[in-house]
Amino acid sequence: MSCQGHRVIYEVVPDTGRNATAGNVTVLRVFGPGQSRDRL
Repeated sequence: MSCQGHRVIYEVVPDTGRNATAGNVTVLRVFGPGQSRDRL
């Protein structure tokens, strides 16, 4: 996913309940423009 020059690394975990569209999104890392992505 990109947000105007930013890169967002995220994980989606679906809900295990009755509503299949609900769940959690966890942001793992946000990189700004020009920021090194060598260290993940």
